[in-house]
Amino acid sequence: MEADLYEKDGSTGLAAFQESNSGFGAKVGYEFVSGFQINASYKASISNLLDANSSQVKIHPHAISVGVAYRFGK
Repeated sequence: MEADLYEKDGSTGLAAFQESNSGFGAKVGYEFVSGFQINASYKASISNLLDANSSQVKIHPHAISVGVAYRFGK
């Protein structure tokens, strides 16, 4: 079954798809005396993506990343 997620419902005026426009993130890192660095981050979007008539908030898209680096010089 195909559905147009942007088509507005005639009785409510709301589309089935609601864009995600809020979220949160956190990043932590540490640099060792030798210049070696490590870091990690987490990002999440807070929204109700596919049910325009629901009042529940759900976390759908999220990302986790880990990084390493080296600082040359002082």
